[in-house]
Amino acid sequence: MSVRSVLCLLVVLTCYRNISAQGGIGSTCTTSDDCNAVNDAACVNKVCVCLDSHVPHPLDNRRCLPKVKHDQTCSESIQCSYSAEAECVSGKCQCKSNFNYNGELCVGSVGLGQPCGRDSECVVPYDLKQERVWCRGSQCACRQGFRRDGDRCVIGGDCETNDDCNALGNSYCNIKVRDRYQCACNEGFLPAGNNTKCLPIANQIGSGCEYDEQCSHNLGKAVCSNYQCRCAEGTSLRDDTTCVIGGECTTDADCSQLDNT
Repeated sequence: MSVRSVLCLLVVLTCYRNISAQGGIGSTCTTSDDCNAVNDAACVNKVCVCLDSHVPHPLDNRRCLPKVKHDQTCSESIQCSYSAEAECVSGKCQCKSNFNYNGELCVGSVGLGQPCGRDSECVVPYDLKQERVWCRGSQCACRQGFRRDGDRCVIGGDCETNDDCNALGNSYCNIKVRDRYQCACNEGFLPAGNNTKCLPIANQIGSGCEYDEQCSHNLGKAVCSNYQCRCAEGTSLRDDTTCVIGGECTTDADCSQLDNT
């Protein structure tokens, strides 16, 4: 390398250091004002970082790019951070070859027990975020805390400690018959979503919910409607605690949510 080339390289490195010192992403800071050389940046733990809604430009530490959802406009693949298997293609975030968008992530099509190379290739029903399946021993398998049930991964995987149930969430390692330990839902939680997750049991009408069983466990003929526990059509609230048959109706259709009515 010539002397001239070395000098040019030193000039570039010096300029880069000066840029970083003036508030570029990755530079030290005391307050967010120290990062004002970059739009959409803040001082976190004494380092300038992009806001949660943005990502650093891969080549320019003075730019933060907005995160982009699937099929939306992008300029760099790093913006497609919603999935490890997404990239910017022809100006839009798309799934990589052999991966498909499931509404949350770009996932493969490899089922339980089939050969795999990485977690993202594996897929099971009712698991849009791939929280229950992974690639282990070069085969798709249920994560710790879950057990295989056909093509699904459901609650009840073998365990030795509570940590083995972390992937399930809201659960613990519970002893079963014949001294076998399996993951089970914590007190105050129940299996929901086709036995795939532990969710809180609702204790009053209006409580938040995802599935009907969260409401009906304690509240009688209650259902989950628009993510809140409500009395089913054809029922009424008794003592502010339980939904019972006897609500007002004008036609049989008003009682359609009730069994044998």
